[in-house]
Amino acid sequence: MPIDPIGKKGGIPPQVPAAGGPGGAAPTKAFEVEAPKKAEAAEAVSGASALEQLRAGKIDVNQYVEMKLDEATAHLKGLHASELEHVREVLRGKIVQDPHLVDLVRQATGRVPTPPEE
Repeated sequence: MPIDPIGKKGGIPPQVPAAGGPGGAAPTKAFEVEAPKKAEAAEAVSGASALEQLRAGKIDVNQYVEMKLDEATAHLKGLHASELEHVREVLRGKIVQDPHLVDLVRQATGRVPTPPEE
């Protein structure tokens, strides 16, 4: 009994129905674009990202950090105001004191953030 050459070249190619004809493929769905997220929408309104504004001299490095904190905590708007401010303070403290985070800000901006004055 001969062995069937499954997976080997040759043989009859499968019949693929032509698109649009009887039994053809269904028409594809139109391309849709999602609405921009909140941070992207704010960026679009301002016309420039926080980094672009910093490089253009419109804001300083501390304002850049504040804008990044706004982006990072945007999903926490449901928290009580004091809780949200506590989270922002902790993050801000880490950004200006943690050597790794200070280095990341320096790499991105060319400047080092300063601790907030109290």
